[in-house]
Amino acid sequence: MKLIRVKITTLISTMTIALIGCVPVPQAQSEQTMVDETMSVETMHADAVKPVDTEVSLPTQREIPLQLPPGLTVEEYTLVTPPVVEPLSFLPVQGSQEGILTKRYDERLKTFPDNSFFDGKDYAMRAQLCADELVARQQYNETGSDGWVTVIRNGEEIYRIGTGPGGPISVAALSGLWAYADHWVLETAKIIQRLEGNLMIKEAISQISRDGELLNDLYGYQEMFGFQIMAGAPFYFFKQDDKIDFSYNGQVVIAGYDEISHYGCCSSGALNPVSAENLAAFFAQRDNVWYYVEIGVYEDVGTPERVVVAFLDHVSEGDVSGAKRFWIPEVWDEGIGRLVTSWASGQHEFSVGVVSYTGFVAPGDYRPLEADDPRVQNALVVASIDGVQGSFDLEKTCNDWLISGWIVPDKIKE
Repeated sequence: MKLIRVKITTLISTMTIALIGCVPVPQAQSEQTMVDETMSVETMHADAVKPVDTEVSLPTQREIPLQLPPGLTVEEYTLVTPPVVEPLSFLPVQGSQEGILTKRYDERLKTFPDNSFFDGKDYAMRAQLCADELVARQQYNETGSDGWVTVIRNGEEIYRIGTGPGGPISVAALSGLWAYADHWVLETAKIIQRLEGNLMIKEAISQISRDGELLNDLYGYQEMFGFQIMAGAPFYFFKQDDKIDFSYNGQVVIAGYDEISHYGCCSSGALNPVSAENLAAFFAQRDNVWYYVEIGVYEDVGTPERVVVAFLDHVSEGDVSGAKRFWIPEVWDEGIGRLVTSWASGQHEFSVGVVSYTGFVAPGDYRPLEADDPRVQNALVVASIDGVQGSFDLEKTCNDWLISGWIVPDKIKE
């Protein structure tokens, strides 16, 4: 494994973790239950992972790379032992905890606001879907022997899903309420109980509903959890055939995890996934090996020049397939592919200059405009590639910018 040695001047001793609260729920008076909350962890000294000169390892490379949606990055770091709680710490095979956490530190801080509250005695969450207010409420019968979550839209109930009995268990049946585009998503835990000897064992089956439809049933998944919006697109984990994979923006990625720590409470909640605007960070086990994993979308491509910079960054790394996604698919042909491949081979110099914007003012009137003018439809980004001056032509598609061509002025003939 290749190592890069860097000097870390400020060490990060703890991870920023979003905890799922332990919510008390009613319990039947006659119910006698016991919950096994023991956890076997191996203690290790925090000082062992705090060197002054931090060796930051590159993520572990899989023998068969994951097939990822455009823009998504998966970074897996192999651990020597399972992660430890109180305080949270982990020991990577290469590098150090501090070095790994430094890389995406700012991204992990961009957590979502807490949307939970108590609606009277009911634990609840709220979300805004366009002009409508959504409220999800966790409720139980008088004895706590049965529970459900209701979704209320502008004061009217539109959905109800059973969550099983209450009682002493460290999982809130209501785990998440989200709204994006014209969809709403509810994540719940269905509590299943069984008697083993004189012990009542309870386990939580995670489930996700979208627009009133249970996706577990629609897709045939055993469990679904960890739903969030990542860089504006839906992300979640799912379990099928006893393996845990994930989906981003509608594309399934077969990750093959055996376990992902989630739904933990109190001290074990430190191992719950971190949900941030552009990132999900979590601990996972695969083939009896533990990993610390960060999945995210990190490129800021909101302006034409940033699109061109991101494109050239991928080109400079030799990643032609990654670079291709910044182009309008219909204009990418074999000629452009050969050109970009030639740029991606060997060492090249790239630079990006000024940006100009144009658009239709009136029929037949196409002229330069200011960047914030709503009539803007195209942009030219001046660039230099190996000393050759030219411009990238970009078109605005919905709210995104994509490259439509590379323009080089004709050389003056002598």
